[in-house]
Amino acid sequence: MSRLNDIGACVRVWQDGCFPDTDLLQQALVLAEEVGEVCRAVVKTHQCVRPATRGNLADELADVIIVATALADRAGIDLDAALDARLARLLTLDFTADVEASQRDARPLPACGAVGKHGPCTRPAGHPGDHVVADLLGETRWR
Repeated sequence: MSRLNDIGACVRVWQDGCFPDTDLLQQALVLAEEVGEVCRAVVKTHQCVRPATRGNLADELADVIIVATALADRAGIDLDAALDARLARLLTLDFTADVEASQRDARPLPACGAVGKHGPCTRPAGHPGDHVVADLLGETRWR
């Protein structure tokens, strides 16, 4: 066994002792909750609600890894082998051809064209939004 599999087995023993009825679905929901906590930490830092601290984000990311390893253990997955195989596949992918093709085929959307006191609307035609409210708010780029 290697490190990720060891973590999963260790967490499963702890979970089985504390939460004996945990099943695969519940474990997946806990993983989703932990991922949400990572997102919340990043958003709060981005919005300056909480000062940027690597500790909080590090704790939340560690929780994701811990819960993911326990989920893999509960599902009977050799996470180390799966990770090795996935990384090997990922490293062979060439995204540059996809990016070049999408840039080559990209066509600009026609602009809305509505004109207000702050100039023409630069959003795509048919966008949702209220030009009157945007004018009242003095927005240079309408919603």
